[in-house]
Amino acid sequence: MRRKLRRSGRFAGEQVEGRVRHWLVPKFARFEAGAAWLDKGRFLTDAPNAPKNGDSRYAYAELDFSF
Repeated sequence: MRRKLRRSGRFAGEQVEGRVRHWLVPKFARFEAGAAWLDKGRFLTDAPNAPKNGDSRYAYAELDFSF
């Protein structure tokens, strides 16, 4: 039995993430920042009702205090 081919494909995409941490004051205050990028593949762009807003990008920053 042959399966029907999906017009939107099966590849969702690739995601790249990165993060950096740095102690501002050793063992007391630490800064962290990170980012992620989702390179949408054919499935996430061509599927029915898929949003047409392009690739997704996220970023964050935080400051942690330990005491």
